[in-house]
Amino acid sequence: MHLTRLVVGWIFACAMMFAADSTVFCQNTMKDDKMMGERSMKDERPVVAIIFAEWCPACQSVDPIMKELMGEYGMKLNFVVFDVSNEEKIAASQKKAAKYGLADFFSDNKTKTSTVAVFKDGKQVYKTAKNSKKADYQKAFNSAVE
Repeated sequence: MHLTRLVVGWIFACAMMFAADSTVFCQNTMKDDKMMGERSMKDERPVVAIIFAEWCPACQSVDPIMKELMGEYGMKLNFVVFDVSNEEKIAASQKKAAKYGLADFFSDNKTKTSTVAVFKDGKQVYKTAKNSKKADYQKAFNSAVE
């Protein structure tokens, strides 16, 4: 019962962080008693990169799907959201992209809101935009974690 509450709490916290601040990097660090942090250089889980803007209608369609999938795949994948809602957030996202080795991806896609890409071993293995089909993401995420 206690573990279930922790897991549900973690999922809710990640979803709320994603909704409230799309620049949050949400990862599973329950064993460290943390709910958010920066991706460890030793962490070899595939990365899901999301280009998001508050004003983007397609992003609003993808947002609930990503929240749900973060809960399902949070232990297997790292999620990083690049918020491009305004100039200040773009600058912060650009720095974050460089830090995580995704500078080229960000540069090429920062104007393509609702883009979601999966990187495995540093290589892009999936990319889509304006896609609100959960099954497509599940297929890509399952392939990445195999």
